[in-house]
Amino acid sequence: SPDVEAARVMAAHLNTEHYEVKFTPEEGIQALHEVVYHLEGYDITTVRSSVVMYLISKYVREKTDTTVIFSGEGSDELCQGYIYFCKAPSPQEADSESR
Repeated sequence: SPDVEAARVMAAHLNTEHYEVKFTPEEGIQALHEVVYHLEGYDITTVRSSVVMYLISKYVREKTDTTVIFSGEGSDELCQGYIYFCKAPSPQEADSESR
């Protein structure tokens, strides 16, 4: 994935610890019940991204002594990072959409 390589480059540039958490499709499927329970909903986009965050958080809790993690969740919405924002009818409408 280009994202994985970009994360490696950025971690090296910032001289930070970098972990890659890989999981199987079966592990993702096994996490579904717990994720949907906590989300209290079945929105496919939310469930899909939340399974990944759940598995990463589980890894961090079980295998590190880290207590806080920062993710990119919400940054695309906040900073208009999605491609459709560049096609918004006006900057004002793009701003309205991202709030």
